[in-house]
Amino acid sequence: MKFLYLGLSISLGIVFTSGCFTTIRYNVDVESYASPSLNRYEPTYAIMSGKKGVASTDLKFMNYAVYVSRAMSQMGYVPTSDITKASLLIILNYGIGDPKKTYFTYTSPVFGQTGGQTYNYTANTYGTSGYQRTSGTVTEQKGFGVVGYQSNLGSRTYYDRFIDFLAIDAKTFLKTNQVVELCRTTIKSSGSSGHLSNVFPYMVAAARRHLCTNTGRVVTRVLKEDSISVKQIKGIKVEQ
Repeated sequence: MKFLYLGLSISLGIVFTSGCFTTIRYNVDVESYASPSLNRYEPTYAIMSGKKGVASTDLKFMNYAVYVSRAMSQMGYVPTSDITKASLLIILNYGIGDPKKTYFTYTSPVFGQTGGQTYNYTANTYGTSGYQRTSGTVTEQKGFGVVGYQSNLGSRTYYDRFIDFLAIDAKTFLKTNQVVELCRTTIKSSGSSGHLSNVFPYMVAAARRHLCTNTGRVVTRVLKEDSISVKQIKGIKVEQ
């Protein structure tokens, strides 16, 4: 069984937006529950993989674990290289579902020739010669523009993503192999990206303040693509 010690490098980011570009937003649902006894534990931890078939030495897992460690550091927890000195053992599981498709309708304009129609007119006038009746035709000038609207059927492909964060009593697990749950945080999001590695840091950034806490309900967080919290989780250094 392999455990990880992860050094942390945390930096601040700056959000800069422009009206010329569309800012991508990530909607993330977080639900977290913690045992009342969690406060009696030292804030030291190690991380191991809880994903079937993925070892804790797997490079992708180690990259994901670094994101989690940065979030833990912000919550006051300290990583340790010696599992026997860790109070908490974090079991990290994650995954992404098969693509799903949803359908929607929308309207779009139909363009074509406008104008060009001919109208008949009749007018009565009165002058020194008495009443006169005038009639004729008027033709509109031709142009190009919207002549109507049509209904269309569109579709979107999306993926369900999840992270399962479980903290257990490390010493009890090492001695007896018994799992004593101390806190569990579930992080979920759905979106167009089918690459969990692209979305993972955003999901962790959304949950960072809720790890090992009691939300008591599902909390929805909305993060911009270039938010400060995401930069912190990614470890991006930005000049102040």
